[in-house]
Amino acid sequence: MAGKQPKSTAGSSKSKTPSTSRPAPSTSDRVLSSRISSTPSRPKTGQTVSKTPQRPTPASASAPQSSEAAARLTSVRSNWERVAGAIAMTAIFEALERTTNNLHNLDRSLTDVRARGYRFGRDWETQLSTLNERWPQQHSQAAQLLENERRVLNTAARDVESLLQRAGRDAALISTAETRIRALQSNVGAAERRVRNTFEGTQRQAQALQQDINRAKALLDALDSASFDLLPDEHGIAVCEATWTTDQQQPEGMLFLTDARLIFEQRQEIAKKKVLFITTEKELIQQRLWESPIGAVDELETEDKKAFLSRQEL
Repeated sequence: MAGKQPKSTAGSSKSKTPSTSRPAPSTSDRVLSSRISSTPSRPKTGQTVSKTPQRPTPASASAPQSSEAAARLTSVRSNWERVAGAIAMTAIFEALERTTNNLHNLDRSLTDVRARGYRFGRDWETQLSTLNERWPQQHSQAAQLLENERRVLNTAARDVESLLQRAGRDAALISTAETRIRALQSNVGAAERRVRNTFEGTQRQAQALQQDINRAKALLDALDSASFDLLPDEHGIAVCEATWTTDQQQPEGMLFLTDARLIFEQRQEIAKKKVLFITTEKELIQQRLWESPIGAVDELETEDKKAFLSRQEL
């Protein structure tokens, strides 16, 4: 008798495939997971991320230095403008032209005082002739040297100007620009002296001769307005302002020297009317107070008398 196979119950007798379940995370795995999750990720749109303040960058730290460099560069450029203006050596050129004009004026002035009867300064014509003879060559030499010096200085100036432009982009070049500008300024002064040396002697002699002729003209003008007349065959030599200190009133006037006499003439404006210590009307006193023949003057003494806030030449 065949026996029946026992029925297998699906819930109880059916064999199940062993399922492999994920093991529970260990402690080390949890630490690793925590580290991975803490790695910063790119913030999503709209998410605010707070950052830790950072140290100033080199650019922000150098801001005061840049401001200082800009101020220094401005000062260097201002000095450069002065030096660049001196390169033309305009003063030297003007001195050359002024000396030329002075020599022409000297000729006219000397002719004038001779026509008015001034007999002294016998070597003035010789001096003027010598100056006029050598001046054309000196003027040409000085003008040529001046042009050469300008050319050299202009070349150096272009180099300095280019250096200044680069210094505007590179502050490290400012010190170099300062040194080059000082050197160029020194070269300008040396160039001026070289040019002046070619004609300065003539310039000084012309000026001295002009002063002598001007004094002669002043004498002739004073004699024209004097209260006395010259003697026959008497000629004026010099005149100066003076005060007669032997008199209690110390009159002021003009001391004349001629080839015959020494004459003091009072020429002084005296207050004629005052209102509250203010002079409202003056009167000119002009009269000859003292004279002496040249042969009667035995001795002349000079004294420089100084006092507080005053000085007298006696």
